[in-house]
Parts: sequence; structure tokens; C-alpha cells
Amino acid sequence: MRMKKYLLLLASIATMGFAATSCSDEKNDGGEDPDLTTPIELSGVVIPTFQESMKGANVTIQGKGFLGKDKIALTPRPSGTAVEIAPAEITASKLVFKFPSDLATSEEGWTLTLKRGTQTQELGCFRSAVGRFMVPDAAFREYLQSLVPDNKYLFDEKGNAYKPDAAEVVFPDEVKYESTYKTLNLIDKAVTSVEGLEGFPDAANIKFFSLDNSKLQSLDMTLFPNCERLEARNTGTLETVNFGAVGVAPANELRYLHLNGNKIKRLDVSNVVKLCELTIMDNPLEYLDIRNMMANADGYMYLWKKPGRAAVNFEFTEDTSVERTLKVEYYWWRCVSQANVDTVGAELTWVTDNPAIDALTAGVIVECWTYWGENGQPQTLMHTHNKNGENHEICDLYPGSLHP
Repeated sequence: MRMKKYLLLLASIATMGFAATSCSDEKNDGGEDPDLTTPIELSGVVIPTFQESMKGANVTIQGKGFLGKDKIALTPRPSGTAVEIAPAEITASKLVFKFPSDLATSEEGWTLTLKRGTQTQELGCFRSAVGRFMVPDAAFREYLQSLVPDNKYLFDEKGNAYKPDAAEVVFPDEVKYESTYKTLNLIDKAVTSVEGLEGFPDAANIKFFSLDNSKLQSLDMTLFPNCERLEARNTGTLETVNFGAVGVAPANELRYLHLNGNKIKRLDVSNVVKLCELTIMDNPLEYLDIRNMMANADGYMYLWKKPGRAAVNFEFTEDTSVERTLKVEYYWWRCVSQANVDTVGAELTWVTDNPAIDALTAGVIVECWTYWGENGQPQTLMHTHNKNGENHEICDLYPGSLHP
């Protein structure tokens, strides 16, 4: 009798143990599915560029670390209601989902989010190539990104910017020389190129390019006709600054130009019609054209028409093995032009020691251009002055009675 009770007790304990084991197995199968609980750890994710042909079709996202029960959510940018989509196919290296044919599209695109159980991870921005443009310099992208720190999709992984996001970039106002300017400030930044800047709408409003000690190699100012001041000193790298051809996209507002300490060999400011300050020292300068009123009927240099605010300083390379040329306008030779006499009442005088004469004394070929009209028809005369020439010596620059 006792033996029977003992055997029944053992059987009961065994049954309870089996039942407990069965319950535990069911919990593992239902509550701890690794496809839902494994931490999201993706790598090498590549999101394709959206095309209209993708509507209603399959879209493939490349990458490593996808699991079988992952889902995708598309959220319109900059804000909107997310649309959750169950993938059509998932492998360890790709996720394929069908893009809803009725989903509204826009240039801003969508934020693409992976969902795994209760976890989420933003994968990136899914958008079209419409309005896309390149900003190749990484240091310049870093500067632009600093202006909109909350927009992590200003640039894609290849350095492309997109117009809807570029429109969010606003350049700061800074106080310079007791005035306030909208400024591009790249002082001491390792920026080698500002290519792509024209794609940012607010760049058209920049008044001050402050580029001292940057690493710029070239600059196209035809893209920024509203700029009033350009300072690019001591870069040691800047070789070219383009102001365009006369009459074609002129630099209408530029007044102050400072370019000391660069590698510029040729500079033409004939298209900078309002220039009133120019400094270009410590450059290997071989060619300088400062005929900046050559397209105007009066032919007077604006540099001398700005009362009390005209300054021109330049120097050419000392390398006499290269041809060095300076092109100026006739009234540039005067300390005060006839235009100043007429508008300011100043005394008409002749110069004896300006940078042009210093250049001529150093052996630079100087072309002096004169503009005059007869019967309403504009005429141009050009005299070449050369220190060693037979017909045009230095004293040819002065009226006979005023030779120094």
C-alpha cells in the first residue's frame, strides 16, 4: 500500500515537471522571438533614389543585418503621418517593399524607418534627384551644416545637397567696419572650394565674403553680383578670381576688394564697375586690368569718383623674365580727375608716385586707354608706355609743362 502511494507521488511530480517545461517552451516561442527582439544592427545601408516609376513597384534597400519580421515606415518630410509597410522580401543583405501607388510625392521625400518589434531605427531619406546639386568640399559642407544643425539630411552620403533643404540655410549677419553685412565667413577654415554655394537661395543675399586664411584655390564672383566686400587674404592658395567679361553679368555691387598674400598671377577688375578700394600685394602678379569704367560713356575711373574713399595698392612680381602688363584708363593717372573737379570742387593735379608709375619704373608695360566721343560715336585710343621704349618714356605720362 505504501509502495503504491509512493509511485503515485512520483508520477504526479513527473507530470508537474513536464507541464512546467511545456509552459516554459511556449513562452520562449511566443514572447522572445529573436526576429522581434534582436537589437537592430545594420550596416552598409543603401537607399535608392526615388523615381516616379517606383510608385506601385518594388523598391530594394541594400544592407546587412535585416531580419525576417522587419517592417518599413515612410514618413513624409518635413512632417506627416507614417505609412507602415510589410516587406515583400527580406534576406540578410536586402529588404524589398512595395511602394504604395497612392502615396503623395514631393521634392522633400520621406524619412525611411526600420521597425523591429518595439524597436525603430531611422535609415535615411528616400527622395528624388530633382533639385540635387553637388557640394564637393567636405570642409565647406561642414560649415554649411553648422548653419542648420537640426537638418541631418542637408547632404547625402555622396556630398549632394537638395534644394528643399538648401532653402533652410540662412547666412548670418555680422558687424564689419561698423556696418552689418550678411556674411560668408570662412576665416581660418580649410575650405578649398565653395562650389555649389550658388545652389543655396540665401547666398544671393551675401554682402561680405570673409575668406582670410582659408584654402580656396579659385572663386567665381559672377555668381554673386550682390556682394559688396571681398576679403581673401593670406590663403597662400588662391590663384584665380573671376569677375566675368565686361557687360556680361557684371559684379554690380562690389566696392572693396582685398587680395593680399595669394598666388594670383592675373587679375581683371574691368567688370567691377563700382570698385573703390583695391589691394593686391604679395602675389606673383603678371597682369592687371583696372579699366573698370571702360564700358561707360564718360570713361572716368570710378576709383577716383568716390570722394575721400579711393584706395588702390598693387605690386607686380619682381621676376623680370616674364612679361608684366598693366592696363589702366587715361584719367587714372591723375590724383584727382576732371570728374572730381566737376563734382567735388577739388583741385586738378597730376600724380608723380602712384602704383602705376612705380610699376612702370620697375619695367612693367603699361597700356593707357583714353575714351572720347565725336558726333556721338565713342572712340578709343590706346598708348603703350614702356620704361625702355623709344617713343613713350615715363615723362610721356605728364603734360609737357608739368614734368616733375
